[in-house]
Amino acid sequence: MHGTWHLVRAATAVYLFSYFFRGIPPNAGLLETCRYLVEGPSIANATDEIAHGMGTSIAACVTNGCHVLGSKALFASPYRVAVQAPHSRNQNVFTFAGENRRGYNSANITGTCNAAGQGGRFDGDGESAIGFFWGPFTDAGETEDMDSRLPHFVLSRAIDRNNHGYGKYRGGASLVEISTACGDPGCFLNSWGSADKISHNPGIMGGYMGPPNPRIVIEGSDLLDKAAAGEDVDLEMADLVAKQSVEGSYRLESSGQPTEKFEEGDLMIFTMGGGGGYGDVLERDPDDIQKDLDDRMIDPHVAEGVYGAVIDAATGRIDRAATEKKRASLRRERLRKAKPFDRFVADWRKRKPKDRIIAYYGEWPEPRAPGYDKEFWGLYG
Repeated sequence: MHGTWHLVRAATAVYLFSYFFRGIPPNAGLLETCRYLVEGPSIANATDEIAHGMGTSIAACVTNGCHVLGSKALFASPYRVAVQAPHSRNQNVFTFAGENRRGYNSANITGTCNAAGQGGRFDGDGESAIGFFWGPFTDAGETEDMDSRLPHFVLSRAIDRNNHGYGKYRGGASLVEISTACGDPGCFLNSWGSADKISHNPGIMGGYMGPPNPRIVIEGSDLLDKAAAGEDVDLEMADLVAKQSVEGSYRLESSGQPTEKFEEGDLMIFTMGGGGGYGDVLERDPDDIQKDLDDRMIDPHVAEGVYGAVIDAATGRIDRAATEKKRASLRRERLRKAKPFDRFVADWRKRKPKDRIIAYYGEWPEPRAPGYDKEFWGLYG
């Protein structure tokens, strides 16, 4: 998963040209105005003895980091319009291979990879299914085209609930694709990714991270039998996993998996993840929470447990007065649990990676770069 410094440098352009240098025509010459200080060895400047074939994933982390740092730099400037949490980069890519409906062999990914969520913005929610982190605004293609070219059949492609970061302004959710193998020949599938347990989609200014998205496969499902019998089946990922509304063998697993053959009726589920949120969840307008409930973007337990909303049991609507009272109590509880920054830092400095890890991934606790002798973070004096 390691990167090289020149790839990391190039990755900063994805953010800088799209957001920070807003209004300036993109040009590689703009990077000449930037001085890059890259510690080595590190995951962003790997030595030859460390594998770095998947360096694009580290470069994508750098792009997301630029969003966080750049948003803080721009926050109090006339260019605040560019302040937002990063686009989702929770990789989970399915590659299908086999005989398609036209009778010839094909192998490819689907356009759903281009339908990740945008991060929450300083003045509004992130857009759902908007793009890919390398190209923030991209086309996800048509299912009819994918069904014709590839050896699988797309059963559902939808915005799913709770699939984004929460905040004063929430992140956008991604498309969730649910598919099955195409007919008797079946199809082969392998996959790779990097967000099975830990998300790479940070929120900003107190917003929550977008959730991780492991690979989900349901082998031997009875979905097609239910459909043939005229039964309605809810294909939302949240319900499929929580309620197991179809019969079959459920596998929630890491996204990096070797090639396997799947048959018609096996369900293959993947998503590129939702963007992080912006701002404190307790500052979200109750009207916006109600709209998310009405639009099935969130469940009631999120409205109540995350946003501190109170839902009237009789009407199903948010009670504003009760919500403000509950939020005041939650804020007092936060203060009770808080600790001074100096004490936090003292506890934090006791933590240290193992020496054998530091040998490959940099200095501790401060990074070091050639020709630069200042402490990067300025926290420890």
